[in-house]
Amino acid sequence: RSGKYKLALQNLEEYLSHSDNTNEDQLEYVRALYQAQSYCDAAKLAEKLIGSQTDAARITELTGILGFSQVNCNDSMGALTNLRKYFSMQDPKKILPGAYLEYGKLFLKLGMLDSAGAYYTKGIEGDTTKNKSDVYREVAEAFKGKKEYCNAAEWYDKLVKANPGTQPLDYFWRGYMFYYCNSMDKAVKSFEEFEAKYPDQPSAYYWHGRAAAAIDSEATEGLATPHFTKWLEKVGPTYEKKNDMKIAYQYLVLYYYKKKDKENLKVYMDKLAAIAPEDALLKQIQDADKPGSAKKPAGSK
Repeated sequence: RSGKYKLALQNLEEYLSHSDNTNEDQLEYVRALYQAQSYCDAAKLAEKLIGSQTDAARITELTGILGFSQVNCNDSMGALTNLRKYFSMQDPKKILPGAYLEYGKLFLKLGMLDSAGAYYTKGIEGDTTKNKSDVYREVAEAFKGKKEYCNAAEWYDKLVKANPGTQPLDYFWRGYMFYYCNSMDKAVKSFEEFEAKYPDQPSAYYWHGRAAAAIDSEATEGLATPHFTKWLEKVGPTYEKKNDMKIAYQYLVLYYYKKKDKENLKVYMDKLAAIAPEDALLKQIQDADKPGSAKKPAGSK
């Protein structure tokens, strides 16, 4: 009852060494194994005990212990079979929100994403906890781990909307997942909110710039210019991730080239040359500016 499940299991095993190991003893033991997260042992004992039970409530309980233990003992197909039985047998009023979350986790492992989302949602709706950030984050990370970026983005979005005061990393992952989901408008909006909430976080400005640059892929409108410029100011010229700097400089070089702003063009060409002297765009512009050249940089008209 105090939540010290491993100690409870240890004491119960000591008790069982002196007891007659009745059916009641074994039922308490399988419950203790499950609560102490000894899932594989719990699954073995639950499966053994089910066949000797006559009480419907106990059969239902053991089926649930078996199925949920199998989820965590890498027996996904066995878990699916037994949890389908459990959810059909158990009174819905007795099913806790955590059970739906575990069921959702199983469907995610099996790649059944619609079912996973449905049961995760059902579990969250039944959870009376005021702050559900941990649950939203767990679901989002599960989808992210499966490279289901669009689903991950939506769950991070739910997290941020439910708890606007959440950590900067949640804001980052929301925008980043929308970016890799190719939902650039949502990515831009996400990074705008990230900037507003955490203006001291350089990554918000950089990825805002990346998303805006993806929308303005020809660098004709300068959508990414203020965000890349702000990011470069924040990280400074000694920033260690030179490839990120190169991406920002390339966009700014192309934008100012097309704008025919020679002053800013020279500034960013020099910065780009300092970290990537062999950069293809740099070479193209240098060649295009040679007297008599008809060449134009890629993306230029």
